[in-house]
Amino acid sequence: MQQKKDIEIIASVLKGNTNDFGLLIDRYQDKAFRLSISILKNEDEAQEITHMAFIKAYENLGRFKNEAKFSTWFFRIVYNLCISHHRYEQKFSRDISPEETADLAPAELNEGIKYLNRKEQQKYIARAFECLASDDLVLVKGYYMEDLDMNELAAITGLSISNVKVKLFRARKRLYLELEKCLKDELMSLIEEA
Repeated sequence: MQQKKDIEIIASVLKGNTNDFGLLIDRYQDKAFRLSISILKNEDEAQEITHMAFIKAYENLGRFKNEAKFSTWFFRIVYNLCISHHRYEQKFSRDISPEETADLAPAELNEGIKYLNRKEQQKYIARAFECLASDDLVLVKGYYMEDLDMNELAAITGLSISNVKVKLFRARKRLYLELEKCLKDELMSLIEEA
């Protein structure tokens, strides 16, 4: 249970109790770091962006209008900084064509996954996540791992709710294709043994 609501902390900081901003940092630094690392895939860069996001939030705290939750406003800052940084660092992104995975049928994929132990499943899922574009990864992890709803994802990414739904659908499909690709050789050998 939170002792003080975010809006109370913000009011206190704006009145001059700048040390109270540390309460917001404590409350949101882990999620901000997870969001950053899911986009940037680099711990050092994620730490730096998370730190920059808190500085930017502090400097712009007077602009927070309480029209959305503070967390949504703040994660939007984190997201924008990450995307800007990522676009600056990456000159191109890798596309996956469905033809690359066409020779492995979905039924074979589902059957093969049953034979993998939990650790192997996690390894291949993590590998598939690494292949997703940053925007896709934010949506998938935000929705499934951070329990963000469509409205929060829309506010964080700046997309409309319908765009979030479409992009999330495509991201899941892309994740599935990546998983097929990662598991192709492993599953074919497991299926042949079974």
